[in-house]
Amino acid sequence: MNITIKVAAIIVNDRQQKLLIKEQYIKQDGFKWNLVKGTYDNVNETLEECVKREINEEVGLSDLGVISLKKVYHYGTSENPKILFVFSVRKVGDQIPTTQNNNQDENISEVKWFSEEEISKLTKQDCMAFYVYDSIKNSLKQDVVVSRI
Repeated sequence: MNITIKVAAIIVNDRQQKLLIKEQYIKQDGFKWNLVKGTYDNVNETLEECVKREINEEVGLSDLGVISLKKVYHYGTSENPKILFVFSVRKVGDQIPTTQNNNQDENISEVKWFSEEEISKLTKQDCMAFYVYDSIKNSLKQDVVVSRI
């Protein structure tokens, strides 16, 4: 049995805004808000290095400060289990996130900084998956938590 390891980032700027990407996985579901994320598939990098690489690949940011693990999710099926490590990542510097450097296989239409007020108005249906909704609503308020979804 292979376990798929994933990483995701809650990127926070100096105004305490959180960066989300608008992405589409299933055409009929349309575009929904998601965390910058990806698969850990290079055993020569740490999880922290993986999350930095994914941030750079998906939104073009490389000026990053403190990175800390905030939540771990276990999901998938018994035949295809997945573990997702969600990190809080502090953005530093004046780089502006962009969708311009996305690979052809990425389906990201927008990047947006959300204030706490805007985050509070997001619903589960606005988000790509439960982990997105749960992470942006709760994870910065607590230490590392492991959840089964």
